[in-house]
Amino acid sequence: SARLYLASIAPEQSEGDFRLTHFRAWREQIFDEFFPALLDAGKHRDDNWWSGICGADAGLLEALRLQWSRAAEPAQFSMKGMAQVLLDVIAIARARLAEGRPVSHLAAFIAVAGKALIPEMSAQIMTAFGLPEARVNATLMNGSAAEYSI
Repeated sequence: SARLYLASIAPEQSEGDFRLTHFRAWREQIFDEFFPALLDAGKHRDDNWWSGICGADAGLLEALRLQWSRAAEPAQFSMKGMAQVLLDVIAIARARLAEGRPVSHLAAFIAVAGKALIPEMSAQIMTAFGLPEARVNATLMNGSAAEYSI
């Protein structure tokens, strides 16, 4: 949790102080409340990760994928940018969980995008949702096949 938090407040343009009280509140919301609820949703999975990626959220996920790709490019690498994309998807998934909506496609994105920042949680999400890691990674990080057709 500290790795993700520190990346999200990384002083890429300015310096700042680590605020322990803020970190504890943030950690409680994300790691003590959200992730257990997400993992629990995996127990009742809908095996909908593929249709979720190609369905109504396809445009949203593509925009997030492009943001992630830009932040991860060597020429403009930004750990803070990577963390922000991950936190944006977490916020969307939190709202969807609260509404009782499917989240397996968002869980898949969190698992793939979170590998560098939350590796243990990423692995737990893959397992909880029964995600085929290689296929999910290829689908989410390489974009849709439609981009490559002539």
